[in-house]
Amino acid sequence: QRNKNQFVTIDCTSMEDEIIESELFGNIKGYSKKLSASRKGYLDIAEKGTIYINEISRLNLQIQSKLLRTLNEQQFSRLGESKTHQTNVRIIASTSVGLKNFISEKKFSEELYKKLSIFEIEIPGLKERPEDILYFFNKYIEEFSMRKNMPIKEISPDFTRMIINYLCPVNFTEL
Repeated sequence: QRNKNQFVTIDCTSMEDEIIESELFGNIKGYSKKLSASRKGYLDIAEKGTIYINEISRLNLQIQSKLLRTLNEQQFSRLGESKTHQTNVRIIASTSVGLKNFISEKKFSEELYKKLSIFEIEIPGLKERPEDILYFFNKYIEEFSMRKNMPIKEISPDFTRMIINYLCPVNFTEL
């Protein structure tokens, strides 16, 4: 039912907390020096759609609490505003760290985890499945060679071994 509506992504890997909060909830002009203009957040923009939060583990506890309250009550306020806005969004979240450890260390809200983990998919890292490295590497090479119109006929066995040995401890982003 949501596939015809907005799909937005927020990547929390390198954003400051205030920017993440503004991206999600929006803000009014003059709220802070960093956020000089009023803007709608993704909770407005993705109404009846989906928000994908990459690296949700980066959210501080205050933002986690605000997001949990928003999901429970289906309403939120923009930064610097007391007026509430209704929202109806689906949240898809990902992380490269074990949130259960973060919960035990009091770095992640157990309630938010339960709310978000209705349907959980765990994808092991490449170091746990090195056999996939060559498959994905070849797919990327094929795609890039087509894009640049530069056919690659064959990858030497030495280079293949080097790629597997080098990439084994990393993730898809580095690949």
